[in-house]
Amino acid sequence: MHFRLSLLMFLNFSILGAWMPLLAMFLKQLDCSPGQSAWIFASNALGAIVAPVLWGQIADRWLAAERCISICCLVGGGSLWLAAASTRPAEVFWSCLVFWMFFIPAISVSATLAFRHLRNPDKEYGRVRLWGTIGWIAIGWALTAGFRMQSRSQTELPDYADALRLGALCAWMTALYAWTLPHTPPVPRRESEPRTVRWWVAALDAPLAALQLFRNRSFSVLCGCLFVVYLTFTLSIQLTSPMIAKHLGVAQDWLPLLQTLAQSTEVATLALLPVLLVRLGQKGTMLLGLIAWTAALVVFSIGTPSLLVIASLALHGIFISGFLVAGQLYINRLARDDMRASVQGLIQLINGMGLLLGHFLVGWLRAIVADDYALAFLPGAVVAGVLVVVFSFGFHASRH
Repeated sequence: MHFRLSLLMFLNFSILGAWMPLLAMFLKQLDCSPGQSAWIFASNALGAIVAPVLWGQIADRWLAAERCISICCLVGGGSLWLAAASTRPAEVFWSCLVFWMFFIPAISVSATLAFRHLRNPDKEYGRVRLWGTIGWIAIGWALTAGFRMQSRSQTELPDYADALRLGALCAWMTALYAWTLPHTPPVPRRESEPRTVRWWVAALDAPLAALQLFRNRSFSVLCGCLFVVYLTFTLSIQLTSPMIAKHLGVAQDWLPLLQTLAQSTEVATLALLPVLLVRLGQKGTMLLGLIAWTAALVVFSIGTPSLLVIASLALHGIFISGFLVAGQLYINRLARDDMRASVQGLIQLINGMGLLLGHFLVGWLRAIVADDYALAFLPGAVVAGVLVVVFSFGFHASRH
């Protein structure tokens, strides 16, 4: 079971690793303006706002999780292939929007499926999830090798559309593999619950049940922090590749390999996550992740020296494992079996709202600072520092 779930994570994140780190370069290749790029990046957020709640309801009530994953990856691969063939920003936007409308639910439902089949998710999920990071690294290395082989001279630039095509192929492979996963039907609703009007409204009952978790103060604080974290995360999504390529003078065909530095520490942190949760507790582990994220933004806002900026990419992995993945585990413990997919979908919706606002703010910042990417990172570093303080005082969870 560990192998099968690990392979699912490997394939899922290889889809993202193939093209997401290079999307900014692909849009630059199409001569997109900062405003057009902001809209295309915001397609991620728009998909995260709408799709996960719907697909969470489907996975919690109507359709087996593995079939949800297969359908989502099948459609997502097709939309990526269309995006790679597009030459106009509007075409890329609509293709990316369709991709995220289907692929974001695939990620959240995959996590739910893993939680259902692991005996002790707190101890086992980190070791399964780390294979997703390895998939991201492996596809980045493969893409770098492909770009290097295609490059006939030092002045020839890679065709970044190939990254999207590779992502589409990975998505179709995942769609096929999903049919081999253990059957994971919806969990029956508790018969002891009173059959109120809400009980009978099949299209809304799972999302409404998920909303009840906001009565828990720590859950509410975590959701607020996730919103702000993803608000700042858009800086990394839009500006990391251009900053490294232009300001640090890195050859563009080495970008996929270089950006896997973040995933290298993510693998190590995920492997150690059970130990960190025991030694530092839930709050301490998540606080470590937030501090790492703040430090990374501070370094990027300074912008020099080059080696320090590149090395700070490693802090991204600590942030993802320590805050985001550990937060998933905390949320999984709070949610009932029959609404876990909807709760994960609710979290994706909150993340998407942060991404949506963040992408437009970054587009506005880029128009102001032009190519001074380091200056654009400064507001994010300040906000992340405030977030560390808010989380320290507002979030409380047991060590177990």
